Amino acid sequence: MDKRFIAFVVLSTGMMLAYITLNEFLAPNRPDIADGPADGDKPRVADADKAKGEGPSKSKDAGKADGQPAAVGKEGTETAGGPDARPAEAADGGDRKDGADAVPDVARKWVTLGHFGSNQPYRLMAILTNRGAAIEKLELVERAPNGRFRFLDLDDSTGYPGYLALVDEGPAGCRIHVVPPGSPAALARCVKEGIEPGLRAGDLLARIDSANVLSRGEVVEALRDSKPGETIQVDVHRENVGTLSFEIELAEKPLALIAPETPMSIGPGPNPPSFRVSLRAPVALAGTLRELAEDPGLATMDWEVVASDPSSVEFRVEIQSKDGKPSLEVRKRFRLAQAAGEPDSDDPAELAYHLEMDLEIRNTSETRQAVAVRWDGPNGLPSEGWWYANKVHPSFFGSAGARDLVWNAVGQGFGIRGARELYQQARGETPDKPVFTASGPEDATELRYAGIDAQYFCVAMLASGLRDGKTLPVAELIPGAAGDVASLDKARVKLTNATFSLGSLPRRLEPGESWSETAVVFAGPRETHVLDAYGIGDILYYGWFPWVAKPLSFVLRAFHFLVGNYGLAIIMLTVVVRAAMFPLSRKAARNAAMMQELAPELRKIAEKHKNDMEKRMAAQKELYARHNFNPFGGCLLMFIQLPIFIGLYRCLSVDIHLRQAPLVPGVAWASNLAGPDQLWRWPLPGFLAGETGFLGPYLNILPIITIVLFLVQQKLFTPPATDEQTRMQQQMMKFMMVFIGVMFFKVPSGLCIYFIASSIWGIAERLLLPKKTSPSSASGASHHSPPRRSGSGDGPMPAKQVRKQRRRW
Repeated sequence: MDKRFIAFVVLSTGMMLAYITLNEFLAPNRPDIADGPADGDKPRVADADKAKGEGPSKSKDAGKADGQPAAVGKEGTETAGGPDARPAEAADGGDRKDGADAVPDVARKWVTLGHFGSNQPYRLMAILTNRGAAIEKLELVERAPNGRFRFLDLDDSTGYPGYLALVDEGPAGCRIHVVPPGSPAALARCVKEGIEPGLRAGDLLARIDSANVLSRGEVVEALRDSKPGETIQVDVHRENVGTLSFEIELAEKPLALIAPETPMSIGPGPNPPSFRVSLRAPVALAGTLRELAEDPGLATMDWEVVASDPSSVEFRVEIQSKDGKPSLEVRKRFRLAQAAGEPDSDDPAELAYHLEMDLEIRNTSETRQAVAVRWDGPNGLPSEGWWYANKVHPSFFGSAGARDLVWNAVGQGFGIRGARELYQQARGETPDKPVFTASGPEDATELRYAGIDAQYFCVAMLASGLRDGKTLPVAELIPGAAGDVASLDKARVKLTNATFSLGSLPRRLEPGESWSETAVVFAGPRETHVLDAYGIGDILYYGWFPWVAKPLSFVLRAFHFLVGNYGLAIIMLTVVVRAAMFPLSRKAARNAAMMQELAPELRKIAEKHKNDMEKRMAAQKELYARHNFNPFGGCLLMFIQLPIFIGLYRCLSVDIHLRQAPLVPGVAWASNLAGPDQLWRWPLPGFLAGETGFLGPYLNILPIITIVLFLVQQKLFTPPATDEQTRMQQQMMKFMMVFIGVMFFKVPSGLCIYFIASSIWGIAERLLLPKKTSPSSASGASHHSPPRRSGSGDGPMPAKQVRKQRRRW
């Protein structure tokens, strides 16, 4: 092997490994950046509450009980989260400023909307907390025809008892604060006779099988090796009853579109609840209104639950002035939609991937007041596939992450702010830049929607009646990042927990006057017909060639309808694409074969004119002309293939139907065509095989097969080297092919299936070409002699006959 090639391989490999090592070990996390302004106008590092020392992630005693029994509402819906769990910091008003209005104390409670079980009219199940009157967890509980959840949590395959809102209570165990109706915990069978089935809010969880559980971490550890369908035994201590043992048959875990982001999401986590409200003026108008009501800490205080049923809940809080007189009454309502149609319906009321959210503020004082509302957006969306998935940013220089901010406003159109930009702004590395902000008290922007976009799902806040042209008049849209942004290193920027806040213009309320606003919270899959039904179809971005990707996606689903397997459907789609390009690909194969046949003469020319490049090029040109051969004749195929390849890549990357679609039903390997095949988790160093490494944490077989076929195809289509320089170039191309294989080792299985099928087609097409002797060698003439007539006659072969002879190739 040539020494220069060996040096090239060693040097390039060493540089790559040195870069990986330096990036992994010598670039530690940056020190924490100072938080944002004290007034919390921007959702910066962590959440707005954590920046001020408040919120669910701060208090270690948050949710502690005082021994009061739980109250269970209709059909198992908890209207009270068991014992009073009001933390110390909320008891005095949360983040209330000095001199602000007072709020009466209320106990901590949880409410469940929807149902975990099958044969229910809900596609969503929401667990809300009265702390901030907000959504703590939102699960997709839609069922497939076979009774299984349509969308499972692919990052957690352990058995699931249901979300219990567990809160640590020291040596006593973990307090259960919510038991969703229809969940395994609600259906648990008590070992002791005479006790009704099901755990209850207020039970103290002390043991799982043979393991004592005194914290949420120990609960996670006890369930780590469990599987759906297994039965576990739990011991709980119930007020006025004593210790009880229950048997729970664990279920599969549905995907959570909003989650606290603790391990297994079993309790309140570091992320704040979603869709909280506060009374704050837009940033540009702060301090300009003397009548503006101050915020008493609505986002972190415990609201009163005044009414609830299985599909709706109403929260209420009364704000009093400093002298104890009524000031404002704030009501917040959530209504969960019930499915009334098929999943392929184009009517949002039938699809039911949404909640309606109402906010009403009434001036209960005797003087005029001005109010301005700040809505917090969703956070804690799923980050599945962040280490292998690649979302496309509409901007050429933009960078998308696992969760990005998207919006659409009248006069501005669609916009996106990627996770990397949100990460940099939250850490203070770049200036804060609102999407838009009001310049005056009447300067409202008509917002169609704003939301957080994940790989295959989206949660957005949109105007009620958006399809009818209605909009939300807002004063500002401020992007942000929730959770502990400071702990994320640069290799995990894509994990930034994107969120946002919407600010309203100030409104003056006379005594007794009310103001209300209604919005829709969409939470569902990024399916074309679903997004179009809600009027947010532009969220689904197919890249540069949507006119290729969309038809291919339609054809792919049509093939799946025929064969019932997306692996076979991708192969069929590949056959259709390659058959459509057959004339061009066959011409490219002919050119490659012709080039190989002319290789001996090209070597002779190179040897004869090795010191005169000009004469060599002229002789090669003359040789090509005699055989009517264009060495660049197959290049057109590459240019035509490019948009088709990119369109198909985007089709396979965006199509949610490949998620959870197995290559071979019933086999764990390649059970998700939207991700790598993940044959085996290999024990290699993190900088190589970690989630941020080049290879990823799993050994994948399909990319290896793909690269082997690429090398075979390259060998078949590459003519023999005519000189040392060409040989060196071909060796470098082989090495680059292997290097590309390493770079794309984490591509989705569905895309690898396309590559494999396409390569097999190309190899077969090349091998099935008729074998033919080179025209020059058949004539026995020198490489300077033109082709001779077959049979009698000494004249050169006419150009027409040369073309006819080449067509037989």
